[in-house]
Amino acid sequence: MDVVLRARDAEFKVHRDMLWARWPELAKKLDEQNSSEQDFDIGSNILEAMIQYVYTGKIKYCGYMVSFEEVYFTAAKYGLRILCPTPDSIKMSETIINTEKISFVWPIENFSSLPVSTELYHEFKIDIWELNKWNLRLHICEKTETDQIFRIYICKLPDPKLKRIFVRTKISFDDTNSSENEHFFEKAENWKCAEFSRNISSDPDDILLLKCDFKLSNGSFSSEIVESSCVFATSIGESNLTRSVRNINENGALSDVTVVAGSRRFSVHKFILCSQSSVFCRMFETDMRESANDRIEIPDVDLDIIHEMLLFLYTGNVEKLSAETVMQLYAVADMYDISALKNVCSSLLKSSITVENVFKILQLADLYCDENLYQSALKFFSHHLQEIYSTDEWKERSNNNFCVKLLQDFITDKMIYVHFSNSFHQQK
Repeated sequence: MDVVLRARDAEFKVHRDMLWARWPELAKKLDEQNSSEQDFDIGSNILEAMIQYVYTGKIKYCGYMVSFEEVYFTAAKYGLRILCPTPDSIKMSETIINTEKISFVWPIENFSSLPVSTELYHEFKIDIWELNKWNLRLHICEKTETDQIFRIYICKLPDPKLKRIFVRTKISFDDTNSSENEHFFEKAENWKCAEFSRNISSDPDDILLLKCDFKLSNGSFSSEIVESSCVFATSIGESNLTRSVRNINENGALSDVTVVAGSRRFSVHKFILCSQSSVFCRMFETDMRESANDRIEIPDVDLDIIHEMLLFLYTGNVEKLSAETVMQLYAVADMYDISALKNVCSSLLKSSITVENVFKILQLADLYCDENLYQSALKFFSHHLQEIYSTDEWKERSNNNFCVKLLQDFITDKMIYVHFSNSFHQQK
């Protein structure tokens, strides 16, 4: 970023190229003054909204921060043209699930002396009638020479009005023995929420203190609007922003780096390349040759593919291309780590699979570990086997590759077996 804009105590760094595209009056003024800095006698929030518009073509308005009218008239005063807006209301709400909590300690006296199969009960209540009556049941299920093994069950007492209730339990009896679980009760039932093993004590008055923490909910909730805002998507919109940035690409205005592909030279802008490609970014942030010469050479790639890649970096769009071209563009996007372009190419290829190109797309997806594209192509392949087997490309591959021919014969035999098996079962 090569221009600094200030308002009050705030400072914003921007690109001169973007100013030429969206705020040419300010860019011209800076050039005439041979300056890269500009101070504004306005609120910093106003300037921030104006810069946001320069980069996105939109203004986000939150009533407590800044009004659209302030931004609109201030922008006009400083030569930034913002067309009349159409507001979209945005509301953020907070939803709270109504939950009841209860905690208590259940003392089990003479615990170590309790025999196997002993069952003890503890009833607890909650103020809300739907969640009202519950039982805890402790069951001694096993005893060894050293340990007492026991289980804890929670039971909703029978209730004709019982609704689905969510319960989260936490039961513990010391720092190292704790169990947390959760369960939906759709009827009156006994549910095991914990199982423990505790050392048998030689103390005849041994007491086990079970600490119980429960959260219960019947699914009711309440919502509250916590923030209300309005986004003004101006009629200039993103299409005009795209057009402005594309014009910069096509006329090479204020370019600071050259991309060389074969006999063609593309005058481009570092900040555009670096904003979407970590590979380009590393070139200019390190002492690589490209950083010193402001020149990037891309050998062995068709210049039309390079043009399409650069067009995407400037506009975010891909022209209508053949599947073969999209596959080449995919490879270049991977080479320069342009993930957004890879995703677009992958989506285009998914909708362009044919019996003629499915094998190439499978190879491409496998090479670049694109699992979604691979599965889409594989599904198409399995649904069009006979058509694919009849293509010249497949015949050539099967004639020259024993494994491919073996795979075809195996799949064909499998299909014949399935066909006759289904016919046999239908006759029965």
